[in-house]
Amino acid sequence: MDKTKGIVLAVAAVWGLAGCGQTPGDAEVREALTNQLVAVIGKGEEKSAKEAFAKVKVIGCAKAEPNGFKCDWTSPDGVGSGRIVKSDSGWVLVGAGG
Repeated sequence: MDKTKGIVLAVAAVWGLAGCGQTPGDAEVREALTNQLVAVIGKGEEKSAKEAFAKVKVIGCAKAEPNGFKCDWTSPDGVGSGRIVKSDSGWVLVGAGG
């Protein structure tokens, strides 16, 4: 039983680590944009920030150096891009444009 339990824990750990390197999707980019807007306009505006980015769709994301991902997205307001990273508090936009 101990051997089986060890294998299950090892597999779970590998799956957990594999998830850390996955390319962000719509939800992660929305979270990064929302977190950035809330940081600028204040905590009480989380609902309106989420609504503002509800229709954001990722065009593509690529690994960025030294960390994070360079992502391009589209929304009803146009096309955007930026670098997002995973922090202890969630996905964060650390650089817009370019």
